[in-house]
Amino acid sequence: MIFLKRIESQFLIIFILSLILLYIFKNDFWLFLAVPIGNENSFFNDLRMVQQWARLYEYYDNTEYVYNNSDLARLNYPKIWIIFSKFIEKEFLFYSYLVMSCLAYFYIFYRFIKKFNSYFFIYLFYSGSSLLALQRGNVEILIFVILSLVIICKNVYIKKFLFSLAVIMKIFPVFGIQYFLLFKRNLYLTIVLAITCIIYFYLIKDQLNFIYMNSPHTGDGTYGSESIILNLKKHYGLMFDYRYLSLFFIISSISIYFLFFKKKLSYEKFKYEDYFFIGSGIFLFTFLINSSHDYRLIFLFFCSPLILSLKSKNLKYLCLISLIFTLELSKLIVLLGFFGGVMNVFFKIILFYLFSIISLDILVKNFNKIIK
Repeated sequence: MIFLKRIESQFLIIFILSLILLYIFKNDFWLFLAVPIGNENSFFNDLRMVQQWARLYEYYDNTEYVYNNSDLARLNYPKIWIIFSKFIEKEFLFYSYLVMSCLAYFYIFYRFIKKFNSYFFIYLFYSGSSLLALQRGNVEILIFVILSLVIICKNVYIKKFLFSLAVIMKIFPVFGIQYFLLFKRNLYLTIVLAITCIIYFYLIKDQLNFIYMNSPHTGDGTYGSESIILNLKKHYGLMFDYRYLSLFFIISSISIYFLFFKKKLSYEKFKYEDYFFIGSGIFLFTFLINSSHDYRLIFLFFCSPLILSLKSKNLKYLCLISLIFTLELSKLIVLLGFFGGVMNVFFKIILFYLFSIISLDILVKNFNKIIK
């Protein structure tokens, strides 16, 4: 009975029951949970897309060809994924990777549930964005696991290696580099790591434009300034450069912090700031630079320890409510239709402001320690 009283044990039982229900009901399991299933004839559509990039393996050195080939889905990741796709080309290895990555994803949540003893992490595992990533077999799960290991691992050199690996694979994890800014308050370490990332981006500069061009730019099931503009164009015929909107978000969030929140947050002592900076960094910067699919919101998981430890109840509950509504686009659309989508966008914007304000406050409070 003691075993059943532990939150992590309850999570394990729920997870096993979920696997049984998935095996029995297949797509109906996802539909019941309001998870968009894409192609109804197959699971793990995103990973299948990666798998078929194996056709480009023999043309690996021809960058222009591999990114312009449109026989199936176009390549919109760094070319290293062609090598990975060759590895999972065989079905046995495909499913072996899938099982291992999903179990690792489950273990990360199990570990954090045990550490923080909170049911909220069980919700996060079963949130809309998390289930979407699992249903699609999306490779963000692998990146999530790698960045989790960055936090868990004690050795600084292994941390740097794992972080660099995540950046090499998907680029956007570079926006979580602020983690190292607070890790032992080491500015030198962060600068060296940033220079390493810049060198990598220079080496693959011929790929970056192709990656951007081939990435889907849509307002459906996405977040960010570009997503907002695309939806305004789709529903109201309004259109302007999303970078102006991003600039507005940057200026307004900084202004709001210094005008209204700097003094109010002076008594707040944050915990787990380094965790927070990985998740908020990825969310804030990807919000500003393009439209990102909602499964990328799983990285907001890293923000949860800080949110749950906030002393200000108003700020804590506002963050939690905004986070939940941000993660549940599909459920809101099922319940409220178009207005559910509008509500989701509204709370994504609110969450952007909240996390911008908290991030600025952390930087201000730690400025002297960081620059030493």
